[in-house]
Amino acid sequence: MYDSYYVINCDDKEITRKLFAVLFSYSDSFSLLYYKRVENEKFKNTVKDIQKQLQKYIIGSKKVLEWPLTKQLNDHKPICQLVTYKSSMETFFILENVGCLWDWDYPYYPSDIAFYKNGFAWFESCSHERMNTLYVRKEDGYPLISDMESIGIELEPEGKVYQERLFFNEQAILPMRKDENQSESIVNIEKIENQITINANMEGLRNIAREIAVLMSDEAGASTQIATSNDNCMKLQIKKTE
Repeated sequence: MYDSYYVINCDDKEITRKLFAVLFSYSDSFSLLYYKRVENEKFKNTVKDIQKQLQKYIIGSKKVLEWPLTKQLNDHKPICQLVTYKSSMETFFILENVGCLWDWDYPYYPSDIAFYKNGFAWFESCSHERMNTLYVRKEDGYPLISDMESIGIELEPEGKVYQERLFFNEQAILPMRKDENQSESIVNIEKIENQITINANMEGLRNIAREIAVLMSDEAGASTQIATSNDNCMKLQIKKTE
């Protein structure tokens, strides 16, 4: 069983960045919906720019009539392409500066971002309807609700649901490498042997790093250190506590 929540304050840009930091850290992959009213419609330059930056992280793409939180019922049959990407710090940096969650909408950006663990969408959104749902449970490495609330994310409980309720995307499952038995998420503190260093030179990433540090430290017992070098690059170090 999952506990489901509505994220109340994702109309705020800074809260959306914090929410994305958590979602990217705990997810295998994410998807975006590329929408066209007709086949020959041209994407806006903002959409093309996102497409170009994310191109090398694609792990699946398909035309759909249904995607997380939405089922297409229109008679005019718009073109809906669901593209799934690997969750990584690189993809987080690409997405985190767009704005609030509701800015991810047609026609200026891809819409309805969703995040997946083991193929199931544990966060789904419908931008034009201002809807979203977060699904978490105590086991399987999901973040704690108390940790999310401690960094300002406001959550409204919506009840309990079975896993069968969650949207399943077979393309969201990361392929296994030959040298491992299972895929690794971008930050899995239990698998860290020495340390992770995250380098960034964007304004505002220091706060995002702090939030990740808090979540990782509280979850698995880790020492953290944030430092700024002479070239204004911020470094976050997370070391597993022995």
